[in-house]
Amino acid sequence: MAVRRSMKSQPEEKSRSGRWRVALLLLVLVPFVPEFVILGTSFFAQIRGCEVQGNDPCGIGLDSAPDLLRRALEAGSFVGYRFKEGLAAGWLAACYVLVTLGWSRLRSRLSLAFALSLGFAVVPYAGPLAAIGHLTNPECVPNAGGVVLPNKDVVCKIYGGDVGPVVHNVAGLAEEALRGKTSFVFAIFIFYGIITLFIYWRSRSRTDRPVR
Repeated sequence: MAVRRSMKSQPEEKSRSGRWRVALLLLVLVPFVPEFVILGTSFFAQIRGCEVQGNDPCGIGLDSAPDLLRRALEAGSFVGYRFKEGLAAGWLAACYVLVTLGWSRLRSRLSLAFALSLGFAVVPYAGPLAAIGHLTNPECVPNAGGVVLPNKDVVCKIYGGDVGPVVHNVAGLAEEALRGKTSFVFAIFIFYGIITLFIYWRSRSRTDRPVR
């Protein structure tokens, strides 16, 4: 009977861990939706035959590529600054909980937690600039200082429309990440690692304790 119960519980545990892993994947991807929108907009604009330095706004469906890019950059900038102000701590904590629920091995938990910490130390802040990087042109050069562009009447022109000054905001955000101002996430990882190791060693000591 005990063997049958253990055999039945194994698929249930795998199913539960699979659900936690899917939840972790979704939680990790949500902050990067603006980057996906930027890349998707560029992809469909290229299919439409639009030119990055074109004079006429490139239409995609019911909207235009410049408007989509501007809104995506604004969303990416909002996410990046909120993460820098402390949201990253809560987001990482939620990810760590899902890692603990989805993986049972100590090495897997610590490796995934470190990878997540490394990713959230860079990508939410440098991601928007990296996503827009292939669209830079003489009329749109993202920079943290917001210097005057060749075309003074347009702040940042891509696909025939003004993307707006937010492109300089994401440049400044990426610069702060490169300067190490987002390295606080590693302190969160160290705290998680200490707790995880303590729980692991404590559980091992209980199982290794002789039964009286």
